[in-house]
Amino acid sequence: MDTKETDKKKETNKKDTKNTEKKQKPRTVEAIVNLEKGYQDPHKNHYADKLRRMERNILEHYDVVEKATELYRRTHYEESMTGFRDVLAFDAFNEEALFFLDQAEKRIALQKAGKESK
Repeated sequence: MDTKETDKKKETNKKDTKNTEKKQKPRTVEAIVNLEKGYQDPHKNHYADKLRRMERNILEHYDVVEKATELYRRTHYEESMTGFRDVLAFDAFNEEALFFLDQAEKRIALQKAGKESK
């Protein structure tokens, strides 16, 4: 095989890889699309039920984050930490809950340090 053929194959492989990457959707998007199809297909009611439960859980935890954030802003750090921990038990990577939980812990530590120095 000469170098021209090898170079052409490499270019073709690069183009194929780029085209494949562009066409692929994230798996979560595909999963949601498939679950949404369950709403329309009466034979796949279990998908629709599963999607509804997921939506309900997400909305409930979103509400918990909102309430816990409001408690944090009102300086009720201990109470807000409970809410953030509840959310993290459901979604361990919830950035908002992780951030505010960390901030609440720091604020409590500062409050305790201020009381001890008095």
